[in-house]
Amino acid sequence: MQLTPRRAVPPLLTLVVAAMLTTGCADREATGMPEPDPTPSAVTSGPADPPTAAPVAPSGRVTPPSVPTDPPGRRPPTAPPKNPTDTRPTGIVVGHVTRGGSGPCYGVVTDDGQEYALYGPEAGTFTTGTRVRVTTAPLLLRISCGRGTHAAIVKMEPVG
Repeated sequence: MQLTPRRAVPPLLTLVVAAMLTTGCADREATGMPEPDPTPSAVTSGPADPPTAAPVAPSGRVTPPSVPTDPPGRRPPTAPPKNPTDTRPTGIVVGHVTRGGSGPCYGVVTDDGQEYALYGPEAGTFTTGTRVRVTTAPLLLRISCGRGTHAAIVKMEPVG
């Protein structure tokens, strides 16, 4: 069966006119819409931006542009935070050795006066007064290394 151009043109023409009407590209006289009155406030001296058409879904419906929203679960704060938001890393102690030697117990006092009693059987030898940086972990053994906050030594190294 062979189609003649007359039978193929009307469906194609209908599709083109429908697309022009849904995207706003049709001539205003053909749609019966009046031309807008240009007002002095609407006239600009620069080049006009081309109108943007709303996307057309495969079903032929015009889909509105998406509106950006905040991600789910994020709301603006209602009050200032109760705790500091710039927290120091936990488990890091920097200070001067107050009880030194070859271990396994050491005493370290930080610059703000916090005293630590640290346990580390293989931490090394540190003399009193040496400035050290210590990575700590909770002390799981029942050992007393003197006054201060008890912690186990993960790594202990001198700093300049």
